[in-house]
Amino acid sequence: MEAELSLINKVELRIALADSDSKFEHSLKVYLAPLLLKLASPHQAVKNEVLKIIRHLTTRFNASPGVKLPLESLLSQAKAPQVASGSETVLVQMYSLVMFSKGIDRITDAEKLPYIPELARGISSINNVAAARLFEVLCKTIVAWTPPERGTDHAAEFRGFLRLDDIPEDEAFLIAKLTNFMLLNPVLPRDGSIPRDISFPGLAASDVAFLTYDAGVTFDSKTLTTYRKKLIPFLEYGFRKKAALPLLVASADSTYLIAEAATAAMKRLTLDHNDLGTVRALVVLLSGDPAKGIPPLKASLEEKILGFLEKSDLDIVGQFLPTILSIGLESDSPRVRRAAVSIIRKSSSMLTDRSGELLGYCDDLASQLRANLESETDSQKSIDYGAAITYRKHQFEALGLLLRHCSPGVLFDYIQFMFRCLLSEDTDMKLTLQDALSSLAEKAGGFPSEHKARLAEALETYLRYDLAESTKSKDESYQSARYLAVKYINSMFPFSDARARLVCILAASSKNRPDTVEEATKGLHPYWFNLRYNQSKSELVFPSFKSMVSVLLAERELFFKGATTLEGSMELAISFSVQCLVMQAVAGKSTVIVKDEQWETRLKSGLELDNDVIQLVIESLKELSTNIDGDDDVAMDSDDQPSSLDLFLGLILKEYIGKSKDGSIVAVSSVSGSTSIKDFARLLSLSPTSTCSYLVKEIPNILFALRRDQFVPEDVITAVGQSIGILASCPEYDNLEVIELVRTLVDPASSLENACSLYILGYVLSRLAVRGRSDILTPDLYDNVFENLIQALASSSNSLQNAALETVSQLAKFGVLGPQITVTSNISDHRIKIKESLKLLVKKLNEKATLAWAYLALSENEQLEGGDELTEFEQAVYDGHNSKQTEYLFASGEALTIIAAGWDSSLMKRYVDIQDPTIKQLVPKRHARLSLILKFVLQACSQTKPSLRKAGCIWLLSLVQYCGHFPVVSASSSEIHVAFMRFLADRDELVQESASRGLSIVYELGDTELKDTLVHELLTSFTDSNKTSLLSSGSVTGDTRLFDPGVLKTNDGSVSTYKDILSLASEVGDPSLVYKFMSLAQNSALWSSRKGIAFGLGSILSKSKLTDLLSSNSNFANKLIPKLFRYTYDPSPTVQRSMNDIWTALVPNPSEVISNNFDLMLEELLSSMGNRDWRVRQASTVALKDLLGYVIMNRYESFLERIWSMSFRAMDDIKESVRKEGQALARSLASTMVNFMASQKNNTDSEEKIHNALSKLIPLLLGPNGVQSEAEEVRNFGLKTLVTICSKFSSSLKPFIPKLAGEMITLMSTVEPQVINYLALNADKYNLTASHIDTHRMQAIGHSPMMEALEMMIGDLDAEILVQFVPALQSSISKCVGLPSKIAGSRVLVSMVLKNPYIVKPYGDLLLKLCINQMKDRNDTVASSYAMAAAYWCRVSSIDAVAKYSKVLRKLYFVSDNDRNREISAVANEFVSKYSGDMFSSMASEFLPLAFIAKHDPLESVRDPFEREWSNTTGGVGAIKLYLGEISLIISDHIMSSNFQIRQVCAKSIAEAANKLDNTSGVPKYVHSLFSVLIQACQGRSWKGKETVIDSLVSLSIKFEKYIETEADGHVLLDKISDTVIAEAKRRNRDYQRESIKSFGRFLGVFPSAGRTNEYISILSGMLEDEYYVESDDEDEDMDFKSSKKDVSASRRNLHREEERLGFMANLIQAFSLDEYGDFSPALFDLALDRIVALFSSEVIKTTWRTDLAASGYLISLLDKFKKLESVSLTDDQLTRLERTWIRVAEECTREESTQNVNVQFINACGSILTFLKKTVVTDEEFKSRFDEAIKLKLQEIRTRENNSVLDVRIKKALQA
Repeated sequence: MEAELSLINKVELRIALADSDSKFEHSLKVYLAPLLLKLASPHQAVKNEVLKIIRHLTTRFNASPGVKLPLESLLSQAKAPQVASGSETVLVQMYSLVMFSKGIDRITDAEKLPYIPELARGISSINNVAAARLFEVLCKTIVAWTPPERGTDHAAEFRGFLRLDDIPEDEAFLIAKLTNFMLLNPVLPRDGSIPRDISFPGLAASDVAFLTYDAGVTFDSKTLTTYRKKLIPFLEYGFRKKAALPLLVASADSTYLIAEAATAAMKRLTLDHNDLGTVRALVVLLSGDPAKGIPPLKASLEEKILGFLEKSDLDIVGQFLPTILSIGLESDSPRVRRAAVSIIRKSSSMLTDRSGELLGYCDDLASQLRANLESETDSQKSIDYGAAITYRKHQFEALGLLLRHCSPGVLFDYIQFMFRCLLSEDTDMKLTLQDALSSLAEKAGGFPSEHKARLAEALETYLRYDLAESTKSKDESYQSARYLAVKYINSMFPFSDARARLVCILAASSKNRPDTVEEATKGLHPYWFNLRYNQSKSELVFPSFKSMVSVLLAERELFFKGATTLEGSMELAISFSVQCLVMQAVAGKSTVIVKDEQWETRLKSGLELDNDVIQLVIESLKELSTNIDGDDDVAMDSDDQPSSLDLFLGLILKEYIGKSKDGSIVAVSSVSGSTSIKDFARLLSLSPTSTCSYLVKEIPNILFALRRDQFVPEDVITAVGQSIGILASCPEYDNLEVIELVRTLVDPASSLENACSLYILGYVLSRLAVRGRSDILTPDLYDNVFENLIQALASSSNSLQNAALETVSQLAKFGVLGPQITVTSNISDHRIKIKESLKLLVKKLNEKATLAWAYLALSENEQLEGGDELTEFEQAVYDGHNSKQTEYLFASGEALTIIAAGWDSSLMKRYVDIQDPTIKQLVPKRHARLSLILKFVLQACSQTKPSLRKAGCIWLLSLVQYCGHFPVVSASSSEIHVAFMRFLADRDELVQESASRGLSIVYELGDTELKDTLVHELLTSFTDSNKTSLLSSGSVTGDTRLFDPGVLKTNDGSVSTYKDILSLASEVGDPSLVYKFMSLAQNSALWSSRKGIAFGLGSILSKSKLTDLLSSNSNFANKLIPKLFRYTYDPSPTVQRSMNDIWTALVPNPSEVISNNFDLMLEELLSSMGNRDWRVRQASTVALKDLLGYVIMNRYESFLERIWSMSFRAMDDIKESVRKEGQALARSLASTMVNFMASQKNNTDSEEKIHNALSKLIPLLLGPNGVQSEAEEVRNFGLKTLVTICSKFSSSLKPFIPKLAGEMITLMSTVEPQVINYLALNADKYNLTASHIDTHRMQAIGHSPMMEALEMMIGDLDAEILVQFVPALQSSISKCVGLPSKIAGSRVLVSMVLKNPYIVKPYGDLLLKLCINQMKDRNDTVASSYAMAAAYWCRVSSIDAVAKYSKVLRKLYFVSDNDRNREISAVANEFVSKYSGDMFSSMASEFLPLAFIAKHDPLESVRDPFEREWSNTTGGVGAIKLYLGEISLIISDHIMSSNFQIRQVCAKSIAEAANKLDNTSGVPKYVHSLFSVLIQACQGRSWKGKETVIDSLVSLSIKFEKYIETEADGHVLLDKISDTVIAEAKRRNRDYQRESIKSFGRFLGVFPSAGRTNEYISILSGMLEDEYYVESDDEDEDMDFKSSKKDVSASRRNLHREEERLGFMANLIQAFSLDEYGDFSPALFDLALDRIVALFSSEVIKTTWRTDLAASGYLISLLDKFKKLESVSLTDDQLTRLERTWIRVAEECTREESTQNVNVQFINACGSILTFLKKTVVTDEEFKSRFDEAIKLKLQEIRTRENNSVLDVRIKKALQA
């Protein structure tokens, strides 16, 4: 210790002995750092001694402002103290930094700059206290730093200057601390010390202490703002995109300037929102840690952070979402919560992918959102209603998104909560709530049964609420709730749930909104329900009929209690119950009823027309009638327990009846159940006898209701009549009641209308006959009925006539009119009358009459013999073929089958409406006429008459449909087959469809052998019409046109749909399938026909058989599916529609089928794209495009090469339509690949996949089918795709950049519209200039998508890619010819330097040369663009290359023969100064001399850029002196240029240089060379502007007079100058000589000599004579001054001559001078005096006051030359001349008209003469005295005459001289 103390004392002494600042500074440099090192001593006494010395040193240092500290050693020691191991270094580091901090304040800002990287280096590795001090010093140093200008080299290189990449830990440390600094609030001293227990939002106390207490500083608001202002640009330039965190914090600063600067910096940096480190740091900052004493962030900063995170990809930010959103939603700030909600909205897709992981988290967030929603009050909303509503909407939306991923246990309560909100929220909120609730409906299906029941009970209340009692707002709320209630019910419960279906029935009421009705309707339709709600895709099961009736009856009871709104839905409830009954009956059976879109129509039609369906329903009803439901409350006045069927039918009747006889209401609906009664009649007709017996008692009620209604529709009367007929014929309805009923109906006084009575009579009498009870009525009663019937047939009333026709049909159909029973003896007469009436109506083509006519035929025995002629009945029907009504033709077809087969026709089975095995068949069998009728029908089919052929086709279809089971029909199958085939070519669509359906029926009727024969015949008819004579005429061939040419517009004539169907069947390998296909392909017209629908139903069975075949035969499916899929895209709309019908029928789930058969389908389409038939190629191309959209790209990745190959082939197809589809396929494929690559970005093996995809995609986009395409939409697609690729896959695009960029530059011209090029070439026609157009073209290029793509690629260049990129760029730029390409090339060159200045540096010289070559382009815009590019490349080029470039520009200026090259040189030179400032500064001597010279160019477009360059970069005399040598050298090289414009520029330049130079600081270095240049410039003939050169030479000579006289070669130089001046003064060019002689005079005045004087006098004398001014002979005016009467003195010519002569005189006086000895040239003196006199005696110049004034002035100037002499010796002659001169001047200047100025100047001249005379020595003193006296007398005379005070003063002064 003693040794250490001794050493310290010695150091103290040494420092103390320093008696000057310099010695003190030296001592500190040597001893300060070692002294501080002793603070690491283990001895406290040593430390105390050191600290004492430091205090003394600090005091002295503060008092010596000029002393500097050893900063380097102090900083080095602070970072790494050289102390013994284990020693404490904190004090050493701290005090080293304290002294460093003091010392750095003593140096300049420029000297501080190098310390910034040194202060940052290693800061992360030292202890915390030292790091705090070091950080504070760094910040203080940064405050003194001046940020570089943006875009300069300094700005680009600043990060490299900091060397942060060397130690990433330092960079991370600085970012963290700078972020904390941005969070810091003002910290002020507390009780004289720095507080250390303060925390701020986002900063723990330790963080604040690091910045303040540990660093030994405090901050007020102003200081913080000052620091942050400089730290923001420091972060921007030094840390670039890594500065996101501190800049983001600063952007939320409360000081506007700081926040604005930080925001602007972030925008410029384009921060990476997907940087994981930044995102993690922000989350940590956002979350904080209250346990560690870190308060929450300010709301404004939280909002900024959440806004930043919202822009991050979910893959990056996803792991932090729980933390982010929890904080955001818990915030007290609405803005922060709003930002959190925005993130939830965006992250919903990510939540779906990770719902398992985030289940609990979603529950918590949902709870927070609900709490927020419940806590918001109306007062909060009123502050900013619009913003509050928007935020609340977002909250509900976010809640809906979160609830999708919440656990089922909490979802139930939230749904109830949102439903309550739906009823209470404002109207603006309802749509959002509805959307949110709607999105959760699917989740409700997973609820437990208990929750489902509770929710369903709550939802049903919305549907039962009576809206009539609510307000408009409440009504709207309930309407929304009803819609959602239906959706939830459908989602929660299966289709088989009767209660759920009842809810849908209630919601389908017309009182509800259309969307509610639509949703409810979907809940009642199996196809739509299965499509939307059946997620399991299990077999859909209908509610049982029994359960449906049960819930319906229960709801009915609630209605009468006022607890439901069933009223508007009762009819639908009945209808759906009937549907449930039918579906229960056909369940598990193959019938025409299929659960597809047409299910409802199929069910209704099947129940009416299909025998299989009817039979199944009969059996089901029979079974239902035996199941008894014990419900006494709904039994109808019966002691028996009714079945569910009985109850349901009774319910329907009550709806029809409405009110009972006693007036009580028995119906739910207030509208008569007209539809329901039809359902009742249909079910009753299929019900067993027991059910009918149960309902017999309702006949009076039915009649009561019928009497009550005034207007009853025909179909309702028919249903009522059928119902009464069935019930009244039951045995339980006794005979007396029947008789009474019939009498009542027959009685005209009955309250029923005649039509109603007839309808009922027809059904009652016919059903009585069937049950064998016809004899209970008397013949008289029958006669009355028939008489009424006959009268009605003849009635003019349509309703009565129709009733009569229906009655005849019923009576004849069931045998009441004969032939087996005779109800009256007059029956034959009645039948004849009826027949006659009907025949008239049949001729009128009455449909009902025709059917009644056919039924009437059954009342007569069949004619067994009749030859080959048709009977009366048959002929009447046959003659109806002329009808144009399709329905009539089908009706006549039914009539023929009835006549031909009677009750054996399958058509008649549907008319049996009494299900009793004991019923009687009263009409005998008949089929003898069938063969003849078939023969006539076949003949009609082969006729040429269109109407007969059409009728024949429909009749034939009716015969095979209803009589196909007869042997005579099956025996004629081949002939029928041919007939139907002929109809396939008919133009009538209905005929085609009828024929196709007929072919299918015929095929199904035959045995195996017949089927083979039929297939062969059909195949032959399509392929070879010459092989069979049967088909040679009128058959269909492959070339048969089905439509008129041009109808289908396929460009290749019409096509045959059936040929394609056959081709499909053949390709699959089973031609027999064509029959099934035909029935599937065409049936729309049949379905649209009321009668034809019976035939269309058969196609469903064909579908069923095909579907079974597909499911059972995989080989068949593998063949059919690919080919059928291709056919659905056939170019022909007809073929396409037919194939789509087949596809839709066979493929209920296209996505699944395509996925399972994808490879087969893809192979089929790729193969077919090479087919010879263009239709196949086109269809395959279109189909392939759609097929690829069904699967992800991984499925066909191995096929990509083939797909692209075939796509290119399609795009090059000979057929235009195929080419168009090929382009569409390529575009679709390219788009798919882009999306695929985007999805692969984050996969581990993505790079290779993306590379492979790009290698296929880029050539396409750059080719003729991409950006080079002639089609604008194709080009735009290519450009858009390229930009997308460049923006999304920049890292993967690197290997392709060289080729891609080169091609894109070349293509820039290709994609420019040709009209632009035309406009540029013809600009003058449109009053435009080419340059103006080019400027706009250049702007367009800069904003084009392709240029954006190029810019993106340039940013991704690296050293490896540049090896290939630079040659490609050179080649592209060299080859391109269009302006857009050239401009794009220049922009690429500029971007390379701006974005990658370091990596492109090795190529600087090469690409600078490229730019120079392109500057030679003929287009000014292009040349200027490359001049700018060259300027940028000067930044990174070598000095030699830049020097060569400067020489190129110099040569371009001086050697060129046109103005354009000089303009380019000017622009290029200026660009170097603007865009390459650093290089320009270091090489200014190469550029500025040219700028100085060329700024004198006469052309403005050349002069201005050079002037700007000179004035902006330098200027003043100093610059001229600095570059005088270079300027002189350049001028000397070009002063003798053959281009006199260049000479003039050089002359003006050297003149300015000469004039600006002075000799105040000695003789400039290059003055001799300057003289040489000027002398050289004067050589040769005169030229415009040369006078400047000679004037400059003289001025320079005068300025450097001593140099010329004293230098060793000065006299030689003087002689050269003198010779030059004399020679130039002698030039014959008068304009030039006028100026050169003046220069000569000035030169002579400084450098007098006898020889030069004589030369001067000889030249100037002639110029002062009148002859010199005599005009040439062609002058306009002859000037005879003596005789002219006009005032010539005022003429312009005279004034010009006068001024010119006065100028020469002034120069003469200037040329006169005295040498150092006082000697002068007498000749020059005499000449001056003589010429003054001569001024007033000229004959060509009329003198004015100007001459008077000048003459006096010349005398003054001349005599003033002698002022420096004490005495002047003159000869008498000289004095005499002087006197003579004075006398002449006095004469002219003292005239009365002389002006005061002239008088004053003359008096001054007199004064000068008097003064001169005093010092003059002459031989004749007397003469001198007289002269003196004469002057004084003259002055007295003037005084006396003028009496002017001004003149008086002047005279006094003159006399005193």
